[in-house]
Amino acid sequence: MYRYYAAARILLVFIPFMGYIHPDEFFQSVEVVAGKFLNVEHKLTWEFNTTAPIRSMALPYFTLGMCYKMLLGLDYITKVFLGIPMLTSYFAILIPRLFMCLTTFVVDFSLYKICSNNNEKCKSRLVILSTSYVLFTYGTRTFSNSFEMCLFAMLLYYVSESLTFSNQILRKKEYVQYRYSKSKSIPERAKFHKLNLYLKTDSLRNCFQISSIVVIGVFNRPTFLVYSMMPIFFWLYRGIGSRVISNIHFHLRILALVVCALPVLLFVVLVDSFYYGYISWGEIGMLDVSINSFVFTPWNFFKYNTNVQNLKQHGIHPKYLHFLVNMPLLFSILAVAHLYNLGFYFHRLTQSKYSYLPLIRSIKGLMTVSTLLPLSLLSLFPHQEPRFLIPLLLPLVYLYGTKILPEKQSDIIKADPTSFKATRVNKMSNIFYGTWLMINFTLMIFYGYLHQGGVVSAMSHLSSITGRYDRSVEIHLFSSHNYMLPQFLLLQRKTTLKIEDFVSDMEAYKQRVHVYDEGSRELEFLTKKIQVVYNTRRMSRGRFKTYLLIPSSLSSDMQRLIGGTNLGLTKIKGFYPHVVIEVLPKIMAYYVDLVEVFDFGIFSDFHKAQMFVAKLVEFFELDLYEISEKYFIHGDKMISLDKR
Repeated sequence: MYRYYAAARILLVFIPFMGYIHPDEFFQSVEVVAGKFLNVEHKLTWEFNTTAPIRSMALPYFTLGMCYKMLLGLDYITKVFLGIPMLTSYFAILIPRLFMCLTTFVVDFSLYKICSNNNEKCKSRLVILSTSYVLFTYGTRTFSNSFEMCLFAMLLYYVSESLTFSNQILRKKEYVQYRYSKSKSIPERAKFHKLNLYLKTDSLRNCFQISSIVVIGVFNRPTFLVYSMMPIFFWLYRGIGSRVISNIHFHLRILALVVCALPVLLFVVLVDSFYYGYISWGEIGMLDVSINSFVFTPWNFFKYNTNVQNLKQHGIHPKYLHFLVNMPLLFSILAVAHLYNLGFYFHRLTQSKYSYLPLIRSIKGLMTVSTLLPLSLLSLFPHQEPRFLIPLLLPLVYLYGTKILPEKQSDIIKADPTSFKATRVNKMSNIFYGTWLMINFTLMIFYGYLHQGGVVSAMSHLSSITGRYDRSVEIHLFSSHNYMLPQFLLLQRKTTLKIEDFVSDMEAYKQRVHVYDEGSRELEFLTKKIQVVYNTRRMSRGRFKTYLLIPSSLSSDMQRLIGGTNLGLTKIKGFYPHVVIEVLPKIMAYYVDLVEVFDFGIFSDFHKAQMFVAKLVEFFELDLYEISEKYFIHGDKMISLDKR
């Protein structure tokens, strides 16, 4: 079963998810990387300003950047030998998503190894993991949170592997020392002393891997520090308090983690410093290097996010949002099971029944606190989004996956399958598993295809339209009530202008496509801005084209407003499906038509039913319009362009 779901995860990447979850899936990664590697026009957001950048480019540069390098190589080969270009909008979005999809199998592998190392069943857990819509949607997108999920899974694997190995070595050492102390003869003592020497040391096991993951994770998203706190504590605390592990090992492990982290830390800081222009090879050659020649992006991230005024620009949320809304939205039944389990643990804690709590040296204890602490700390932050919690997928599946889909037992003496208890358990598991599949399939369709689903298709179509015109023709694109448009999908090559003076040669870029993301501003404001831009460009006598992308539910209002100006709208194409939660269509306005169609049966009037369905489809479209003049004023005369 798992193999089919895993194959579906890969295949669905080639049938691209057109849904648009959040602007950060483009503007924190591929929008920037594509501009650098593909040399196309793109938009740099405030997070990448060179004054105080808060995003590290090391991880995207060496992952997504290499994907685009490979795409450029394939494009050259297919052009030369087949005459077919591969540098298209489809492949520009497919290649990085395919890479992210393959990367998510790190989560699957980590879960498998954690279960097998701990002698636990993994088949049902892998099925639950592979059917989660989080992997199908968030996992295949270029979110920094998706990288964070994979890094957290790797961290949990290395820590749990160290914990399991340490528990085995600890038991063996304690047994050997016990036998050594009870030995009465010298040869017997010598034998157990040699056995003790042969036992491998585990104090620094996986130290370099863990420290490297933490450094890369923190530079990718500084919130990774919250996720890594408990796994690191469990790794440091292994065996402390036993007779064979002293407290000095705790401090030695901390020192080892710091030392092992230094090479990766220096490398990432150097990459960011070169990328943002803080340092150059010339300055290194002239030994003109100081502390100001380096940039530390996590520190800038921390300073920005501790300012409440900055966070107000992105939205302030109640502290219970993660617990009561975002967790159920992402993990559904797993989240409910987790909240129930926390209540159970708290109840037992108040009754001083500590034996019911997970052991600190167990994998279950590691997974429980690695879920609870990040969830609690992230709930203290004023800005909360569901994607901040997707790294919790692996520990939640490990803890509660078998509750949804119990794995068949291979007992020698099997229970009677017709008994009341066995029948009841089977029915409940079928209900849980069916509910889990239904919820995740629904959310996968919504976030994968419906939510803002027309934006990517529209940008791909605009890429082909702009390719028909000469590069001297400017493109002005307005967008209303949509997420920010990923401009790299237009694949407009940068035009370099060389400016020569007596001092130096300088280069600048002339932008061909001008995008105006107006968000949810009033349509009246949008109409005035379109008028100003259009009339300004017409007076400059340059060649230009103007387009508008707007949800179909607002199209009639926009046409009415534009109708009062000297401009007109010509619909080019509609892109379906496109669901915008903020401006849902007023379907109830057509309630009378619905009653007439279905009053005497579903096929009472097939023609009316067909028209109603077509109207319903149009409501969930993203409409692309070309803006042109209806008339212009010459002296005291108003001349219609249709009559000329």
